Amino acid sequence: MSEARRLDLHAEDGTRLSALLDGPERVTPAAALVLPGFWRRAASPRIRWLALELARRFTTLTLDFRGHGESEGRFTFGRLEHLDVEAALAALARDGVQRVAVVGLSMGGAAGVVSLSSGRPLAVTPAGLLTIAAPADFGRIRPRPWRGRRDVEWVDAWRVPRVDWTFPWTGKLIPERHAVRLPDIPLRFIHGRRDWLVDHALGESLHESVADRGELVVIEAGGLHADELLGRHREIMGRLVRSFVGACLAPPAHAEGEGREIDPAPWIQGLRELALDRSRHAGELRGELPAIGSVRAFETRDGAHLASCAGDAVLWARGLRDGSAHGLNSLATALLLDGPTWPAPVRAGLEGVLDAARGGSAAHRHLLVPLPGGGVEVRPWRGPAA
Repeated sequence: MSEARRLDLHAEDGTRLSALLDGPERVTPAAALVLPGFWRRAASPRIRWLALELARRFTTLTLDFRGHGESEGRFTFGRLEHLDVEAALAALARDGVQRVAVVGLSMGGAAGVVSLSSGRPLAVTPAGLLTIAAPADFGRIRPRPWRGRRDVEWVDAWRVPRVDWTFPWTGKLIPERHAVRLPDIPLRFIHGRRDWLVDHALGESLHESVADRGELVVIEAGGLHADELLGRHREIMGRLVRSFVGACLAPPAHAEGEGREIDPAPWIQGLRELALDRSRHAGELRGELPAIGSVRAFETRDGAHLASCAGDAVLWARGLRDGSAHGLNSLATALLLDGPTWPAPVRAGLEGVLDAARGGSAAHRHLLVPLPGGGVEVRPWRGPAA
């Protein structure tokens, strides 16, 4: 990975902006754009960690919005920040980038929504959009600081952004009105349940505004907001972001016939042995599992993806060519955290198994629960009462 390079760029209204460019020695034709939230900057420790995770594979640009970090101007709470995003996309295009996946946190997610749905010509082709705690409507934000425990880095807390204080008298940004015009690209909306600043109901509204395209992931996370999720649940958030961005920028190729359903018989005994060996279960599979019931197998280059039932659980394992299988996980967890990296026909087959088991409901709305002893449990999300 090459050393970070700081870029100067200019928004359409003349505001000088700053950004950090990371990634391989040669600029990749597909890149990631990271948009921090209010009060955060490209050099914020958690934002930096996320950018470097993505930069292992792709050119990654992290923006300082106006009024933040090394950028000039004043933050306008959504009125002009879409111009900053467009300037960042233009900077990537000048470096030879053709396709970009956008990752936006909180206000950065809202600015990403507005920019990609504006209808204005963009310098690069959008390849996907992932938001973390982005609000559907700034006028509906009601901070509840008593929810959970704040988790802010001290190095960020004292760096007060420069703000245009006329914002209380201006119209509030309503990203959900823009989101209906988002292009037909992969979408993933992540939100912490009971987020202390932007309630998860605003994340649900954003997802609903695109007619349930893409995925909504609600994380049971003690009221955490945006980069606080990165601090408290780094491994989970890393997998949610990396797999999505990787699939947007470098979709997994598949061989002819891959993903077709095949006879599961060669793997059934291996699955039964695996179910009895708790040392090889993922963290969310606790205690004794009921006997393995129906099994379905889908062809892959390295054996098969296996979906099976054990009582009410729908399980997943990857099969090897010798008929054995390694690592038992819940199918819902595997599809959410790693599924985007699997060939599309395989993923579609496994999603069909899960949809059938759930009665076809909540296929793209998930509640993700981190477990105290490690691992996560993924359930269908059906709203606040779930």
